Amino acid sequence: MKTAAYSTAQTLFMPRRCGVDGNHPALQVARDYLLKAQFSDDSWRVESRLKNKAQPFFENGDPHGEHEFVSTAATCWATAALAQMLSPKGMSGS
Repeated sequence: MKTAAYSTAQTLFMPRRCGVDGNHPALQVARDYLLKAQFSDDSWRVESRLKNKAQPFFENGDPHGEHEFVSTAATCWATAALAQMLSPKGMSGS
């Protein structure tokens, strides 16, 4: 499967939460991917992989249309993961 912001953000979040140095090369790659994948409205778009929709689509103003449910979650994870990259020790060192 193609790389997506949702899984990348979760993968970046947990090592930082556990105190892995933000200069670790794998974390730098994840950070760079998220920054490049971010939309100009500060969101991340992830295409839904569900064949049977978990809930019916309704327009709520999200810019990603029928992919809004997973894109909103991806945006939350990416924001949290990138915020942890600002601290030298991650949240565990605070």
